Amino acid sequence: MQETRTLAQRTAEMDLSTVYDYHRRLQMWLRIVEPDQLVLRRFERGRFLNGSLYDDFVDAAGLGIPTDDLPPRHRNESLDAESVEFLRLLNLYREAHPDDDVLPVNRALVRTLADLSDGGPVLTLPDAQLDRFMAQWSESNERVARELLGDPSGQLFTADRRASGTTTEQRLDPDRVPHFLGALDQLPDRLEAPLRAIAEREAARP
Repeated sequence: MQETRTLAQRTAEMDLSTVYDYHRRLQMWLRIVEPDQLVLRRFERGRFLNGSLYDDFVDAAGLGIPTDDLPPRHRNESLDAESVEFLRLLNLYREAHPDDDVLPVNRALVRTLADLSDGGPVLTLPDAQLDRFMAQWSESNERVARELLGDPSGQLFTADRRASGTTTEQRLDPDRVPHFLGALDQLPDRLEAPLRAIAEREAARP
Protein backbone atom coordinates (compact mmCIF):
# COMPACT_ATOMS: atom_id res chain seq x y z
CA MET A 1 0.00 0.00 0.00
CA GLN A 2 1.37 3.40 -0.97
CA GLU A 3 0.10 5.74 1.73
CA THR A 4 -1.06 9.19 0.70
CA ARG A 5 -2.55 10.24 4.03
CA THR A 6 -0.62 12.10 6.71
CA LEU A 7 0.23 10.29 9.92
CA ALA A 8 -2.53 12.18 11.76
CA GLN A 9 -5.10 11.25 9.12
CA ARG A 10 -4.06 7.62 8.98
CA THR A 11 -4.19 7.03 12.72
CA ALA A 12 -7.56 8.79 12.97
CA GLU A 13 -9.19 6.97 10.06
CA MET A 14 -7.79 3.43 10.07
CA ASP A 15 -8.55 0.48 12.32
CA LEU A 16 -5.04 -0.54 13.31
CA SER A 17 -6.06 -3.34 15.68
CA THR A 18 -4.33 -5.94 13.53
CA VAL A 19 -1.06 -4.12 14.21
CA TYR A 20 -1.33 -2.81 17.76
CA ASP A 21 -3.71 -5.19 19.56
CA TYR A 22 -0.92 -7.45 20.75
CA HIS A 23 -3.11 -9.63 22.95
CA ARG A 24 -5.42 -10.48 20.07
CA ARG A 25 -2.49 -11.16 17.74
CA LEU A 26 -0.79 -13.44 20.25
CA GLN A 27 -4.00 -15.32 20.93
CA MET A 28 -4.35 -15.88 17.18
CA TRP A 29 -0.87 -17.37 16.96
CA LEU A 30 -1.46 -19.53 20.01
CA ARG A 31 -4.63 -20.86 18.40
CA ILE A 32 -3.14 -21.45 14.96
CA VAL A 33 0.37 -22.65 15.79
CA GLU A 34 -0.37 -24.33 19.16
CA PRO A 35 3.26 -24.03 20.33
CA ASP A 36 4.53 -26.14 23.21
CA GLN A 37 6.08 -22.97 24.60
CA LEU A 38 5.60 -19.29 23.82
CA VAL A 39 8.55 -17.08 24.69
CA LEU A 40 7.73 -13.39 24.80
CA ARG A 41 10.17 -10.51 24.96
CA ARG A 42 9.31 -6.84 25.27
CA PHE A 43 10.40 -4.99 22.13
CA GLU A 44 12.29 -2.15 23.78
CA ARG A 45 15.87 -1.39 22.78
CA GLY A 46 16.93 -0.93 26.39
CA ARG A 47 15.77 -4.48 27.17
CA PHE A 48 17.56 -6.27 24.31
CA LEU A 49 20.25 -8.71 25.46
CA ASN A 50 23.59 -6.93 25.02
CA GLY A 51 21.62 -4.14 23.38
CA SER A 52 21.24 -6.34 20.29
CA LEU A 53 18.00 -7.57 18.75
CA TYR A 54 19.94 -10.45 17.19
CA ASP A 55 21.32 -11.54 20.57
CA ASP A 56 17.92 -11.18 22.18
CA PHE A 57 16.18 -13.33 19.56
CA VAL A 58 18.87 -16.03 19.56
CA ASP A 59 18.68 -16.17 23.36
CA ALA A 60 14.87 -16.32 23.42
CA ALA A 61 14.85 -19.06 20.78
CA GLY A 62 17.50 -21.04 22.65
CA LEU A 63 19.61 -21.40 19.51
CA GLY A 64 22.96 -21.03 21.25
CA ILE A 65 24.76 -19.63 18.19
CA PRO A 66 27.13 -16.65 17.92
CA THR A 67 25.72 -13.55 16.30
CA ASP A 68 28.95 -11.67 15.58
CA ASP A 69 29.13 -12.89 11.99
CA LEU A 70 25.50 -12.33 11.10
CA PRO A 71 25.20 -9.74 8.31
CA PRO A 72 23.55 -6.45 9.23
CA ARG A 73 19.97 -6.19 8.03
CA HIS A 74 18.02 -2.99 7.76
CA ARG A 75 14.30 -3.21 8.41
CA ASN A 76 11.71 -0.73 9.62
CA GLU A 77 13.96 2.26 9.12
CA SER A 78 13.10 5.33 11.18
CA LEU A 79 13.07 8.23 8.74
CA ASP A 80 12.99 11.89 9.66
CA ALA A 81 9.79 13.86 9.11
CA GLU A 82 11.00 15.46 5.86
CA SER A 83 11.82 12.09 4.32
CA VAL A 84 8.46 10.64 5.35
CA GLU A 85 6.69 13.58 3.74
CA PHE A 86 8.76 13.32 0.57
CA LEU A 87 7.66 9.69 0.17
CA ARG A 88 4.03 10.71 0.75
CA LEU A 89 4.31 13.38 -1.95
CA LEU A 90 5.84 10.81 -4.28
CA ASN A 91 2.88 8.53 -3.55
CA LEU A 92 0.50 11.38 -4.40
CA TYR A 93 2.33 11.75 -7.71
CA ARG A 94 2.01 8.01 -8.39
CA GLU A 95 -1.70 8.19 -7.61
CA ALA A 96 -2.18 11.04 -10.09
CA HIS A 97 0.01 9.39 -12.76
CA PRO A 98 -0.74 5.64 -12.66
CA ASP A 99 0.78 5.15 -16.12
CA ASP A 100 4.20 6.34 -14.93
CA ASP A 101 5.22 2.84 -13.89
CA VAL A 102 8.99 3.13 -14.32
CA LEU A 103 9.53 4.66 -10.88
CA PRO A 104 11.18 2.45 -8.27
CA VAL A 105 9.12 1.28 -5.31
CA ASN A 106 9.59 3.25 -2.10
CA ARG A 107 11.37 0.35 -0.41
CA ALA A 108 14.26 0.90 -2.83
CA LEU A 109 14.52 4.54 -1.71
CA VAL A 110 14.27 4.13 2.05
CA ARG A 111 17.86 3.01 2.65
CA THR A 112 19.20 6.07 0.82
CA LEU A 113 16.81 8.33 2.71
CA ALA A 114 17.92 6.82 6.02
CA ASP A 115 21.56 7.49 5.13
CA LEU A 116 20.65 10.99 3.96
CA SER A 117 18.96 11.91 7.21
CA ASP A 118 20.82 14.64 9.07
CA GLY A 119 19.29 13.83 12.42
CA GLY A 120 16.22 15.95 11.80
CA PRO A 121 13.12 15.49 13.94
CA VAL A 122 10.98 12.39 13.49
CA LEU A 123 7.26 12.57 13.00
CA THR A 124 4.82 12.05 15.86
CA LEU A 125 1.25 12.95 16.78
CA PRO A 126 0.14 15.89 18.92
CA ASP A 127 0.06 14.86 22.58
CA ALA A 128 -3.72 14.72 22.89
CA GLN A 129 -4.10 12.63 19.73
CA LEU A 130 -1.22 10.38 20.73
CA ASP A 131 -2.81 9.83 24.15
CA ARG A 132 -6.11 8.82 22.52
CA PHE A 133 -4.32 6.55 20.08
CA MET A 134 -2.32 4.76 22.77
CA ALA A 135 -5.35 4.45 25.06
CA GLN A 136 -6.95 2.14 22.50
CA TRP A 137 -4.40 -0.55 23.33
CA SER A 138 -3.98 -0.05 27.07
CA GLU A 139 -6.26 -2.95 28.04
CA SER A 140 -4.66 -5.26 25.48
CA ASN A 141 -1.16 -4.34 26.66
CA GLU A 142 -2.14 -4.91 30.28
CA ARG A 143 -3.50 -8.38 29.47
CA VAL A 144 -0.29 -9.32 27.67
CA ALA A 145 1.78 -8.21 30.65
CA ARG A 146 -0.37 -9.98 33.25
CA GLU A 147 -1.48 -13.13 31.40
CA LEU A 148 1.47 -13.89 29.12
CA LEU A 149 4.44 -12.31 30.88
CA GLY A 150 3.30 -12.89 34.44
CA ASP A 151 3.86 -9.24 35.35
CA PRO A 152 1.34 -8.27 38.05
CA SER A 153 1.96 -4.57 37.39
CA GLY A 154 0.21 -4.90 34.03
CA GLN A 155 2.78 -2.56 32.50
CA LEU A 156 3.93 -3.91 29.14
CA PHE A 157 6.27 -1.11 28.08
CA THR A 158 8.39 1.03 30.36
CA ALA A 159 10.31 3.37 28.05
CA ASP A 160 9.36 7.01 28.40
CA ARG A 161 7.71 8.80 25.51
CA ARG A 162 10.31 10.56 23.41
CA ALA A 163 10.46 14.16 24.61
CA SER A 164 12.83 15.71 22.07
CA GLY A 165 13.79 15.38 18.43
CA THR A 166 10.17 15.06 17.27
CA THR A 167 7.71 17.18 15.34
CA THR A 168 3.99 17.05 14.67
CA GLU A 169 4.34 19.13 11.49
CA GLN A 170 4.17 16.97 8.39
CA ARG A 171 5.13 19.18 5.47
CA LEU A 172 8.00 19.61 3.04
CA ASP A 173 9.29 22.99 1.93
CA PRO A 174 8.90 22.90 -1.87
CA ASP A 175 12.44 24.29 -2.20
CA ARG A 176 13.69 21.03 -0.66
CA VAL A 177 12.40 18.88 -3.53
CA PRO A 178 15.63 19.28 -5.59
CA HIS A 179 17.65 18.19 -2.55
CA PHE A 180 15.84 14.87 -2.40
CA LEU A 181 15.86 14.28 -6.14
CA GLY A 182 19.59 14.99 -6.22
CA ALA A 183 20.22 12.39 -3.54
CA LEU A 184 17.86 9.76 -4.97
CA ASP A 185 19.47 9.01 -8.31
CA GLN A 186 16.83 6.33 -8.93
CA LEU A 187 14.31 9.11 -9.57
CA PRO A 188 14.30 11.11 -12.83
CA ASP A 189 14.85 14.87 -12.86
CA ARG A 190 11.52 15.33 -14.69
CA LEU A 191 9.77 14.82 -11.33
CA GLU A 192 10.99 18.14 -9.94
CA ALA A 193 8.21 20.32 -11.35
CA PRO A 194 5.27 18.03 -10.52
CA LEU A 195 6.61 17.18 -7.04
CA ARG A 196 7.23 20.85 -6.28
CA ALA A 197 3.63 21.62 -7.32
CA ILE A 198 2.32 18.85 -5.05
CA ALA A 199 4.52 20.08 -2.18
CA GLU A 200 3.18 23.62 -2.62
CA ARG A 201 -0.41 22.36 -2.64
CA GLU A 202 0.05 20.17 0.44
CA ALA A 203 1.97 22.83 2.38
CA ALA A 204 -0.89 25.26 1.81
CA ARG A 205 -3.46 22.94 3.40
CA PRO A 206 -4.63 23.98 6.90
